[in-house]
Amino acid sequence: MARVFFAFPANGLVESTAQRLSGALQQAGFEGRPVPVHQLHMTLLFLGDGVHLNQDFLDFADQAVKSASALFPWPLLRLTRWVGLPDKWSAQAVGIGPGRPSPPLQAFYERLAFQLNDLGPFPPKLTPHLTLMRPRAVGHWNQLPGVAVTFPLNRLVLYESQLSRAGAVHTPLHMWTALRP
Repeated sequence: MARVFFAFPANGLVESTAQRLSGALQQAGFEGRPVPVHQLHMTLLFLGDGVHLNQDFLDFADQAVKSASALFPWPLLRLTRWVGLPDKWSAQAVGIGPGRPSPPLQAFYERLAFQLNDLGPFPPKLTPHLTLMRPRAVGHWNQLPGVAVTFPLNRLVLYESQLSRAGAVHTPLHMWTALRP
C-alpha cells in the first residue's frame, strides 16, 4: 500500500528560482532541510495513505484525470506570496503560493475530486503551494524577499511517496500533459 497524490511538477526555471528562495529562507533564520529540486511539485490532490496500486486503480485515475481536464485551460500560475502550512506561526511546511485563488485550478480540483469521490472525502478548497522546506525552526517572515514565480500547469503527475531518513521520495506513476490545439 502506498501514499499517493496528484501534483504539477516544477520545470527547470522554477527549480532554479526555488534554490535561490531556499537560500533566502535560511538567511531569514528558517532551519530545516530544503526540498530537493528534483522533488519540487505543487500538490493538487492527496489521495491518501494505504492506496492499493494496481492496474484497476491506475485505469480509474487515468479516466478521472481525462474527464476532469477536458475543460481545463492548463494556465500559468503566479506564485507571489510566502506561505506556511498549516500557518505561518507553526509551519510544518514553508513555501510559496498564489496571491489569490485561481478559478480554473479550483474548478479542475473540484471536477477531479468529484470523479474520484469513491476515494474521498477531499477538502472543499484547494490550497496550492510549492513547498520549499519542512522547517525545524521558523525564522523571520518579515525578512523574506518578495516573490514572483511563474509556475506552468502543463503536466500533471500521479506520484507514489515513500518516506526515508533523507526525506520523502516521490516516484512518478503516470503523467498527463496539456492538450494544446
